[in-house]
Amino acid sequence: MKKSLVVFFLFHSICTVNAQTDAKVSDPSNDKTPETLSSEAEVASTETSSPYVILKNKLHVDQTTYYSYADQVYLRMNNTPFNGTVYEKWRNGMMWWETSYKNGVKDGFTREWFKSGQLFKEAVYKDGKLISQKCWDEEGEVFECD
Repeated sequence: MKKSLVVFFLFHSICTVNAQTDAKVSDPSNDKTPETLSSEAEVASTETSSPYVILKNKLHVDQTTYYSYADQVYLRMNNTPFNGTVYEKWRNGMMWWETSYKNGVKDGFTREWFKSGQLFKEAVYKDGKLISQKCWDEEGEVFECD
């Protein structure tokens, strides 16, 4: 039964990716573009072609299949709390941020990067509560996070 459910979910996700080729969102007021929401997934995209899934035992979920409510993230397709990693990339393709979720709340590492690709912030959450965090400036010097 589990195997059938996983196969169905993978098939549905791939169909969703193919059906949403024009769903890319950008904010012209800044130099960042939300790229992808991923539940243990990697997604590649280019400016001229639609997103495609790189299967590595991972599942792609994009922005049209989730929503956030009261500090929790849910899958839109079945209204279940999200388990996995959410990430976005800068327009230049470098990672902007990533956050791990368990049962819809932050759980695990959260990381943020400068546009250059250098790490800006790293934090650890457990059941939605901040456990620890560390920040770096653009020269790599540690400073106190807000």
